[in-house]
Order: sequence, then C-alpha cells, then structure tokens
Amino acid sequence: MAKQNKPVDSRNEQTGTSNPTHKWLFVATVFLGIALTAGYVYVLPKLIAFGVEDQGYYILLIPWALCCVVLLIGILRAYAYISHQQLGTKIELRGSAALFAVIVIGGFLLPSNKRAFALTVRAHSTDQSKITTGQVTLECADFRRAELFGNNGEANFKGVPRNCMGSDQTRLLPEVSGYCQEWQELKITGIALELTLKTCAPHLRGIVMPVPRRPSDVRIIIDDGKEELGVNTDGRFDVPVTTATGSVHLQVFVGARNIYDSYQTVPGSIAIPYKTR
Repeated sequence: MAKQNKPVDSRNEQTGTSNPTHKWLFVATVFLGIALTAGYVYVLPKLIAFGVEDQGYYILLIPWALCCVVLLIGILRAYAYISHQQLGTKIELRGSAALFAVIVIGGFLLPSNKRAFALTVRAHSTDQSKITTGQVTLECADFRRAELFGNNGEANFKGVPRNCMGSDQTRLLPEVSGYCQEWQELKITGIALELTLKTCAPHLRGIVMPVPRRPSDVRIIIDDGKEELGVNTDGRFDVPVTTATGSVHLQVFVGARNIYDSYQTVPGSIAIPYKTR
C-alpha cells in the first residue's frame, strides 16, 4: 500500500513558522515594547530638555510594529501585499514585510504635523547689543518654561509644541537685572526671536498698616514733593522713583498728621505702622 503524505497546512507553510512560535514571538515583542515604553516615559523629561523626544517615539515604533505584524499575520492569519512601480523600477512586498512597512511608514507620517521644534531667543537693549545674563520665560498654551541667556546671548528652548508656531497666544517674560520685567506678546514665525528690553526706573513699594479708615487721606511724598501719590484700598503704594540715586526722603501723611519721615533705599519695600490716636 502506497504511503500517503500528510496534508500540509498552507497557512503555516506561507508563514514558515508554527503557531506556538508566533505566540511566543508575540509575547516577546509585547514585553519589549512595554519595557521600551516604560524607559521612554522615565527619561522623557531629559529628552524634552534636549529636544530629542521625537527620536524616542520612532524607536518605540519598531517593536510595536513587529508586535502588530506577529499578531495579524502570525496568529490571526491576515495577509498584506504592496506593489509600486515608477520609472521602470518595481517594488513588491508581501506578507509580514508589507504589513511592517505600512505600519512603520504610517507611524512616521501621521505625527509629522505635530512635531516639536527648537526656538532660540535673543535679547538686546539700546545700550547693549547682546544680553548674556538673566533668563526669559516662554509661555504658549500649556507650554511654559524658563531658560537662561548664555554667554552667546541665546536662550534655547527645546521641544516647543508645533502649535506655538504662528500662535497669537505666545508671550515671553525677560528677567534681566536693570530692565523691565514685562510680558511681551510676540508671534513665532521662525526658529529665532528677538526681544527688545526697556530700562525701568527703580520702584519704591510699601504698605500703611493698619489701613486708615479713609485711605484717600494718605499722602506719600518723595524728596520733599518731587513725587506725590496716594495708596489703594489695601493701604499699598508702588511708585517708580525717577529722581532717586540710592535713597530718597520719604514722608507719609494721614490728613495733616505726619506718621513717617525718614530716608528709604531704592529699590525697596517698607511697612509703615499707623497708630490711631
């Protein structure tokens, strides 16, 4: 009697491996993907600081693409075929190679419009062409970060979200000694921004406490009348002192009563006690 050959499982023949092998390969790729993802999340703050978080994403794409290939073709018996011909050159991919190419290429293309970018901020003033001290804070939507100006006069921001480009809600706060600390609203149109800093007069701040019954009766007199102002409803005052060089003569009156008469260093702050009769 002629010996009959056992039928060959065409599906296993097509893939070249057995079902148990596919299952173990699937488990291995899943664990590899989970391990790499956990490591990526752990080092993500450092990656963002250097502006290379995108590279980590593309590294993660490969093991998860392999996992999908093993699941769809090895276990679920799916099949893929890609053919492309141009200028006499024809490329054909079948089976797992075709599916892997589709997943990887799709993973590269889909997030391309959301990739972060690096931004360089430079600052100057009328008396300095390059600011090399202090810091600047960048705020855009949910993104907020402060960076120091380096010796080259640049503050470098890595990992700025792509939606900040051209946004009307972008603003920067320079914090440089001797210059105004004011938010500046600027539109990002490229990979570099120029800030113009303004020189601000030193401020004298203070509070009269407790607040007099009528805050409008309080008068703050600086340098014998060169500058005069009142207080708000909380008894506070804040005045830029343009005539001061080091210290000023400060007088505080409540009505006709002088409750403070002394010299105060500028810039500075002071609490002035007010005792009712």
